[in-house]
Amino acid sequence: MNPAPTDPYRGSGSENAGATQGAAADGGAATRWSSHVADDAWTRIDLGSTTST
Repeated sequence: MNPAPTDPYRGSGSENAGATQGAAADGGAATRWSSHVADDAWTRIDLGSTTST
């Protein structure tokens, strides 16, 4: 996956097209992120900016 600069999901790769980085936090019980088999696999989710109330 090569996400656009505005895509909040980044990662070291995906096991397949059905297990992309966005599935790590999509809220779906039937989806998941899965990396290639590697010890250095990673995922990052941009949670946006902070706000105060």
